[in-house]
Amino acid sequence: LWAEGSLEQRRDVLRRGRSSDAARARERLTEMLPELPAKERAEFVGLLGVGLSLQDEALLDGLRSDRSKEVRQAALDLLLRLPDAAHPRRAAARLARLLTQERGLLRKRWAIDAPAAADPDWKDDNVEAARPKDHPLGERAWWLYQLVRQVPLAWWCAHTGMTASELRDWAAGGEWAEAITRGWRDVLHAAPDAAWCEAFLDQWPKGWMRDERGAVL
Repeated sequence: LWAEGSLEQRRDVLRRGRSSDAARARERLTEMLPELPAKERAEFVGLLGVGLSLQDEALLDGLRSDRSKEVRQAALDLLLRLPDAAHPRRAAARLARLLTQERGLLRKRWAIDAPAAADPDWKDDNVEAARPKDHPLGERAWWLYQLVRQVPLAWWCAHTGMTASELRDWAAGGEWAEAITRGWRDVLHAAPDAAWCEAFLDQWPKGWMRDERGAVL
């Protein structure tokens, strides 16, 4: 079935293989990937979510340079579920440099600013400097959005000491609310988290993301 079956049969073999022997299934997939068209590569890479572990990091990290954008995104989505992997840690370090604490009347408050310029190193981690012409965000917001969407949600709580709900309130009151919230939404879809789902549903963004509440539910 793996060698000669239909696409659906091979997907089923890989899915079952990841449940019983994740390493062997990964080896099979690694051997087959170069022979697949982009759409099928992306679909098969997504199945690595079954039995996902840090042992899959090397393969996923290599796929960040795949010629297909869909494959690169599938790999990045899975790396979000591996917070100890090198890529999420690198992405978090970039974002940490944009976060500062400002002294208020009663306590310090976190503040964030979007990057002032594109960094040449971003390209290695699939952060695009050029904003698509039809994208609703401005240039700096576009950069911030891309950086946010590469960082696990748990990092935000650990770094700031705020809960998911508190972070949603914090972002909603800031200059970069849409960029941050769009980034969080993407991460939430890639690596679901109950507390963040509740935070989104309790305070749904107004004026955009109108049709995505069902996906969060």
